[in-house]
Amino acid sequence: MKLLQHLFIISIFFIFLNCSNEKKNDPMSIEIGDKKVELKLQDENKFIKYDVMNDAQLIFTNIDVKSSVILGRGISLKRIKDSIMYVEINYPLKNSKSDTLDILINFDGAEEMDLRDRTIRLPVKRN
Repeated sequence: MKLLQHLFIISIFFIFLNCSNEKKNDPMSIEIGDKKVELKLQDENKFIKYDVMNDAQLIFTNIDVKSSVILGRGISLKRIKDSIMYVEINYPLKNSKSDTLDILINFDGAEEMDLRDRTIRLPVKRN
């Protein structure tokens, strides 16, 4: 009986350690090693609205922004300055399959990442 109690306490301890060491993921960023891409919306929201022009910035850390590619419905590149991509996002309601805009980002060093890990999932709300 004591052995079971000790095993239970040890397993709870390891579960606690594992949960406390988990990396907190920001849904508005992608990170691999020292490389990071972060999406910042102009109005600091964590969502966009259908059929509304939204200004945003993709901030690249330790990544050559000029050799990076972004893919997503309704996204257009305005300009690149230093390590920041300035984009406009206008996600149309017509033919939308979900209330989430998937933004796929390819950059040097991301080849070993799964597509899901290279995707920022941006919520979209109705006006």
